[in-house]
Amino acid sequence: MSELDALANRLGLALQGAHIQTALVADFTGVSGDVTLQGVLLADRLWISLLQGQRGFRTLNRDVLRKQLYKERFSGSNFVAKTEIDAAQAAGADVLITGKIEARGKELAVTVTASNVSRGDIIDQETWQVPRTESLDALALQPIQAKTPFYLPGQEGVSVPSCAYCPNPQYSDEARKRKIEGTVVLMVLIDSSGRVKDVWEIRGLPEDLTRQAMEVVRQEWLFKPARDENGRAVTMMAPVDVNFRLM
Repeated sequence: MSELDALANRLGLALQGAHIQTALVADFTGVSGDVTLQGVLLADRLWISLLQGQRGFRTLNRDVLRKQLYKERFSGSNFVAKTEIDAAQAAGADVLITGKIEARGKELAVTVTASNVSRGDIIDQETWQVPRTESLDALALQPIQAKTPFYLPGQEGVSVPSCAYCPNPQYSDEARKRKIEGTVVLMVLIDSSGRVKDVWEIRGLPEDLTRQAMEVVRQEWLFKPARDENGRAVTMMAPVDVNFRLM
């Protein structure tokens, strides 16, 4: 079991023990309180891990929190905790899961906190050690704010992209031999023409399947682009699933 899955398992047990019904994962923030693409990616990783090990509670789609938060545009100022808690409550969540990211040498230390939205008390707090990479560090330099040249799912009434041409990835010989099946989850930047501009891993599979998934999405997949409320095609950052199934 990976460190992330072990953390999600401990968190899930704590939430189950608190008899909560619904949980919601917010975009993680840096030490200054700003949300960056790094925080979006790491929050997505925890969200997917919680979904994989679902227990006696529901983990809501992260889009529903953004729909509440982005009813008004980002001002560029930091999120305040009360705003997120109010938005989580309006979205129907009993618990809000937040994360604070701090760079420590070769690792990112992510403090993950689950708070009861009605009482404000902390149900559980965990620390997740994430190895630093050049791509993760680069995402930390891209803040989410009003002037960001792309949208996130649930932001300002923008639709999500849909597949126009999404061929299946190739199996590696070893993965086929071991009969590995499953889903690779990626974060993808899709431009206004529907083409993929960049790809990051959220949740992978062994035996080179993650690389195969990233290659086919980057090189071959084409989307019907996201559109704003006026019908204009826009650039969006969104998670996508790449399925590996043996025939």
